This record gives sequence, structure tokens and C-alpha cells, in this order.
Amino acid sequence: MNDGNGTTDRSARLRYAAYGSNLHPDRLRARVASARLEGTAFVADFALCFDKRGVDGSGKASITDGGSGVHIAVYSLDAADKAELDRYEHINIGYHDRTIDVPGFGECFSYTATDAYAVKGLEPYCWYHALVVAGAVAHGFPAEYIEGLKVVRHVVDPDPDRRRRNWALVESLKSF
Repeated sequence: MNDGNGTTDRSARLRYAAYGSNLHPDRLRARVASARLEGTAFVADFALCFDKRGVDGSGKASITDGGSGVHIAVYSLDAADKAELDRYEHINIGYHDRTIDVPGFGECFSYTATDAYAVKGLEPYCWYHALVVAGAVAHGFPAEYIEGLKVVRHVVDPDPDRRRRNWALVESLKSF
């Protein structure tokens, strides 16, 4: 937030509801250093899907209205750092901001696929899928939820360099 003098008030904090590859605290802090975990929650009447077309052509996580609910992690971050997270999430190039009411936390911003980038039948790359599962495990989400994530169909990333880099990230998160 601007303080009126052209500077940004770094003490202003926003709440972010993470459900996909940003679930894991270390993953999110690597992207936005000010991110702090506030807790976890279950948001009813949403569904987690992997039908957001990523810039690499694979399926990325998104949430849609309807469904049996989604477990999420709520983080606070400096308001000034939201632009950096927007850049990682390709805001307005596949995702848009969405405010959701999270039980116990109130309104949080999140990202959902834009209509133009929502493509049924996409599958996430194996490393992306593993990031989501690692985040769910790190937060101790219910076993049946984690098992549901584990059975999501995923494919091998055809780019060996990207696959190697991202598997290294997944392996580093397993020690959390």
C-alpha cells in the first residue's frame, strides 16, 4: 500500500489462500520471502482441478465453484510482494485474482484459471503433481484428501532440463 509519499508500507499484509504448487511453505517463501503460514482450512463447495493450461502446456491447479471442498494453506505476505507472486502466477495470462471467504481467516486472495486458459483433460507434469502432494503432506491434510491427490493422472515432462530442476525442488521439500 502506498503511504501517500510514494513509498510502500511493507507492514500492510494480505492473506493468500494456496491450494496448488504454492502449498508448501518453503516453495512459497522461495518465491515471496515475506510469506508466513497462518494456518490451514477447508473451503467447502469448491473443487480442485488441474485444467489450467500452463505456459508449458501442462495442467496446473485451479479451483472451481462446486465440488466437495478443497484444503488450503493460508499465508500472509507483505502487500508490496503481491506483484512478485502475481508474476510467478502469470496473472492475467491464465490466472486472475479471486477473493474467497476462508473459514477462520476471512477474505483471502487466490488465483483461479481464466476461461480462456481452462482446458478440460489436461494433466500436470509429474514434478508439478509431486509439488502439490508434498504441500498437502507438509500441512498434514487428511489422508483421504492426500490419497485423492496422489491418484490424479500426471505425465512426464518432456523437457529434461525443466524436469531435472523441478525434481530437485520436490526432493528439497521432502525434508520439511
